[in-house]
Amino acid sequence: RIESAEGEGKVYLSTTPTTDDADEWQEFLRGDQCKFYVPCPHCGQMQELNWASVWWDPEAKITETEWDYARVKATAAIKCSHCGAIWTEAERLSAIRSPRSTWVPTAQAKIPGTRSFQISGLYGPLQANTPGELAVSFLASRQTGWFASRRDFWNSRMGEPYRDSVVSITAEKFRALMSDYHRGTLPMDFRADVVI
Repeated sequence: RIESAEGEGKVYLSTTPTTDDADEWQEFLRGDQCKFYVPCPHCGQMQELNWASVWWDPEAKITETEWDYARVKATAAIKCSHCGAIWTEAERLSAIRSPRSTWVPTAQAKIPGTRSFQISGLYGPLQANTPGELAVSFLASRQTGWFASRRDFWNSRMGEPYRDSVVSITAEKFRALMSDYHRGTLPMDFRADVVI
């Protein structure tokens, strides 16, 4: 049917990316890769709201792997990538609704006329999308040790493909995980996100 529209038809694909090599993300990369830019309420410079723009009080860190979640949630905010100002929640929502906010292509489409758009949870108006909620979700997903929790944060909350820190899988890496244990039990150092 789209062929009979003589170049006037439109095909829409809406999905959550999974990994860099997934078909969904590859479709995004074939387009012009638009990002939604908003003005800083302090300096007026346009910027994308992404994970790099989320800041929280570094004093909320208790140990190398432990955080004071209440303090993280209370202090997390958007930090301007230009002037460094910390935005209030009202300023974040106001910037998103600003008439100056706009979609900006960040690449040349590989197929002329193909538009693609990506947006993170930081643009959402719900309580679950505040920088504080997202920061706690991010830290908690790292704390659980579950691969699926980390992947879900990036895919579902940030609208980005999950990029695992594992660079390569080798026989040596698997050999290092080997240990003696009885059938029906788990090794003492078993990690839930390692599938054997």
